[in-house]
Amino acid sequence: MKICQYFLEFLVFGCLGWVYECIYCMLRDHRWQNRGFLFGPICPIYGFCIVAGDIIIQLIYRYTGMSVSDMPIIPLFLACMVGSAVTEYVTSYVLEKRFHARWWDYSDIPLNLQGRISLPTSVGFGIMGTAIAKLLYVHILSFFGSIPTPVAEAAALIGMGILAADIALTEANLHDLLERIMDIEDKINVHMESTYQRLEDIKREIAAAEKAHMETYKNNITFYHRNIINNIRSMRSDRRDAILLRLKDDIKQRIEHRGR
Repeated sequence: MKICQYFLEFLVFGCLGWVYECIYCMLRDHRWQNRGFLFGPICPIYGFCIVAGDIIIQLIYRYTGMSVSDMPIIPLFLACMVGSAVTEYVTSYVLEKRFHARWWDYSDIPLNLQGRISLPTSVGFGIMGTAIAKLLYVHILSFFGSIPTPVAEAAALIGMGILAADIALTEANLHDLLERIMDIEDKINVHMESTYQRLEDIKREIAAAEKAHMETYKNNITFYHRNIINNIRSMRSDRRDAILLRLKDDIKQRIEHRGR
């Protein structure tokens, strides 16, 4: 019966957490957002936190005899804040490693850790957890404890079947999406490598063409000036030397200018 109660708590508060997340994000961003990573209306992290808190409170009561109403506010708040931060960080890390995606990011919030958790949100969850423990915990126990055992077991089994089907469907769709993204990434990498190699080939072809053009230009210039030199060799020596000197300077300047 206790296991059924914990599972029903998980489902109920997971759904309430989904409602809270959707309403909060809708008011903040002025558009509808499905805040769960499953297809169904549930945010499992809220259910996990409530169940974990219930188990911890039960253990404290068993070994110390201290009920939740007797617990000091500050230690209870710190426990809720740290517990929510650890749960949120671990959940974010696992989801990112498994599906290569993030369902929340606190990078734009001050005092964040890798965008997975932040001090302001952890404080908010700590306040919320303390309020639930102090104001609602007794009523939660009373409500779930009043459910007849056969009804609780049937509801837990039905909820478990629906949740298992939702998880399987989500896993299949996300896995298929991940494979498609990886296939697209591989195709892009192959195309970029092919494009890069083609550009390198074009670069080498241009360099070879420029080199051949320069050689041809130098040969033509040399041939042209040789003809001129042969034509003026019959001139007077002083005039011939002056012309040859100007021709040599002209050849040198043309070749240097063309080389640049």
